[in-house]
Amino acid sequence: MLKFLYIYYYTFFTMHHKYNMDGTVKSPAWYTALLQVSMGIGGIFYILVIVLEEIANRRSGLGNSNKYIVSLTLAVTLCSVVYYLLFKVYKVSKETGLTENYHFVVTQKIKIFFWIFWILSIFGTFIFGYVVRDLGLFNR
Repeated sequence: MLKFLYIYYYTFFTMHHKYNMDGTVKSPAWYTALLQVSMGIGGIFYILVIVLEEIANRRSGLGNSNKYIVSLTLAVTLCSVVYYLLFKVYKVSKETGLTENYHFVVTQKIKIFFWIFWILSIFGTFIFGYVVRDLGLFNR
């Protein structure tokens, strides 16, 4: 699982690093790749929460303002966990994106796979939430 997370991160790191070298983007490549990966994982978590709420036939009892606080807390916690796993446990370099434990070359197929995975995890939350909740996919 950690290897998948590293490949996911490194795929986006190489893209952001290329933009840094061009001068298009000023923020560090490791930071923007970390945020992008964390957003994708957060989207998967939200899809799972929606499915579990519908299967259990329950909705969260949080008010609108509390949902924002919980979402912000989840985002910060998720970024911190991904940061810890990549940079402390797997020892990924912030400058090169590489690690001593594993060498990986990004191919076009890998780029396409992770872009599709990322897009589905972000937009899938909204699409799946609409299908499940509004169309009543799990209604009995």
